[in-house]
Amino acid sequence: MKQIKNILVPYDGSNCSKHAFKLALDMAQKFHSKLILVSCIEKINDSWFGHEHLPFYQKEVKKFKEKIKKEITLIF
Repeated sequence: MKQIKNILVPYDGSNCSKHAFKLALDMAQKFHSKLILVSCIEKINDSWFGHEHLPFYQKEVKKFKEKIKKEITLIF
């Protein structure tokens, strides 16, 4: 059987993505694979640019990462 080295899982917090994460987690454990979770966040204040938005953006990114970590921890 061919070894699976990496598994990439898109995650948006929906029930479908939670189910996909569970399946990928099982598969990663079975094949001793690296599991990579990918998620996106929306633009803030309708812009990615401008140094004046950077502190606010960094704070929002941190909150988003913490939310995702909590969600996937509940799946384990």
